[in-house]
Amino acid sequence: VSRQIPDTPAPPPPRMKETHYQIVEDKPKGSKRKIYLWLIVLIVLVGAGFMLFGSFASAVVTVVPKQTTLSLNEVITAYSKPEGEDQLSFQIMSIEESASKMITAKGTEKVEKRSSGQITIYNNHSISPQKLISSTRFETPDGLIFRIPTAMVVPGYTKNAKGEITPGKVEATVIADKTGSDYNIGLVDWTIPGFKNDPKYKTFYAKSKTPMTGGASGEMRVADKADEAKTREELKQVLTEKLKSRAQTELLAEFVLYPNALAIQFSSLDPVSPDTALGNEMVEVKESAKLWGVIFKQSEMEDYLIKRKKADLKEDYEIVNLTEIKFNMSANDLTKLNSSPETLDFSLVGEANLVATFNRQELVTKLVGAKKSDYQKVFQGYPAIKEASAKFKPPWTSHFPSDPSKITIETVIK
Repeated sequence: VSRQIPDTPAPPPPRMKETHYQIVEDKPKGSKRKIYLWLIVLIVLVGAGFMLFGSFASAVVTVVPKQTTLSLNEVITAYSKPEGEDQLSFQIMSIEESASKMITAKGTEKVEKRSSGQITIYNNHSISPQKLISSTRFETPDGLIFRIPTAMVVPGYTKNAKGEITPGKVEATVIADKTGSDYNIGLVDWTIPGFKNDPKYKTFYAKSKTPMTGGASGEMRVADKADEAKTREELKQVLTEKLKSRAQTELLAEFVLYPNALAIQFSSLDPVSPDTALGNEMVEVKESAKLWGVIFKQSEMEDYLIKRKKADLKEDYEIVNLTEIKFNMSANDLTKLNSSPETLDFSLVGEANLVATFNRQELVTKLVGAKKSDYQKVFQGYPAIKEASAKFKPPWTSHFPSDPSKITIETVIK
């Protein structure tokens, strides 16, 4: 018997090994460059922002300097030519003005009037001033004589670095020696007869500023005396205001002029009658005035007063209310102003406010670029400063601006 052997099952096929794949996308190489580029742009923008803020940054420094007062109540003598530092100097300024007004003629009378007008006198002779006495004569090319009614001083000439000479000059009113219309003349050159046979004859001279008018003789239409007198008073008031305004306007910044240091002299010029072609019914009333003022160099007066009263002060001081101190000069000294006085006496009464001074430009220079946290140390180097503070724009600024023009110094007087 044959025995059947069962079939052996076939072994399973070998198991295949699984392989896993990971898909990785390659990033373009240019992307890193873009990141770097954006970082650079960001850095540049931030830097530009700081630079922009820096260009607009500013600082305002408020300084309170040391202050004190000085009581004044004394008589002071000033000198035209001081001989020492303990003497106060003075100068005299002069200004001349004229004014006129037309009024109605109301009658006739026989008149004898002198012509008058304005001239400019020149000193091309010396650097020294020349005094001209009252009634000094001036002569026209035709031999007509006019005179100045008041004494005056013609300043000396000046010379620049190149040696070029600028004559000293002064304006003046001149009045004809005689009455009559023959002296009504136009613009001419003038000589001074009193200087004949003297080198000054050629170097002192004058030129007309206005025509000479007003000369008349005979029966003429005239203004009512009361109207004329009233008009002259009005003209004098106008001239006074004009001269005082000009004195302050033309005063150099470094000088001080007190209202009570002025003298004004009026000259009543003869009315111009209708016969001089001004019309048959109108008369021109004319007034001339000259102002003399005593002026002091402000720095000299401050030093003079401070040294006399506050010799123990360690810092330098200035008087900030010098023009507010009461000034007074005697009528006698005021009448001397037109004759070049050598000395003048005056009084000063009041409280002078003294403020310590410091070098503002130097302070700004030291603050340029300084750290915000250290600026108080800079102020400690200025003993004239009592206290100081600073405000910055923008507030988060850590340093003072590097541009000096962006730093402002404000002084506060308490």
